[in-house]
Amino acid sequence: MVERTCRFISNRGMNDSPSFSIAEDVFEKYVQPVVTSNFEDFTAHLYVYEDDPGSFGETFLESIVEPDLVIADLTQLSSTAYFQLGARYQSGKPLIFIANEEYTLPRSHSGRQSPIWPTTIGSRFAVPR
Repeated sequence: MVERTCRFISNRGMNDSPSFSIAEDVFEKYVQPVVTSNFEDFTAHLYVYEDDPGSFGETFLESIVEPDLVIADLTQLSSTAYFQLGARYQSGKPLIFIANEEYTLPRSHSGRQSPIWPTTIGSRFAVPR
C-alpha cells in the first residue's frame, strides 16, 4: 500500500506563541485522529514553517501543492496562507476547511460546509449547523 500524505495548516506563530499551542492541540485532538481512523493509507502532518511565517520561500508553494490532502483551519488564517490555499485549489487536489466555532468565516467561505472545532479543546468535533 502506498502511503499518502495529509498536511494540516493553520494560523500559527513561532513555536512559543499561543496560536502555535492551539494549532498543535487542534491537530493532535481532531485532525490526526480523524485522518488515521478514517483514511488508513494517509499519514497526517502538522505543517512546519521552514521560513518565517508570512514569507515566500522556495518550498512555500510546493509544501501545499504536493500532499495528497490538505486540511486548513481558517480561524484567523493569514493572507499568506490564503494565497497557499489558492494554489492548492488550483491544483485540483482535495482541500478540507475547518474552523473554530466562535470564528466568523469570511463571506466567501460562509456558504461552504466546514467542520467546526469547539472553542473548548477536548470537546467533540462538531458538524456545522
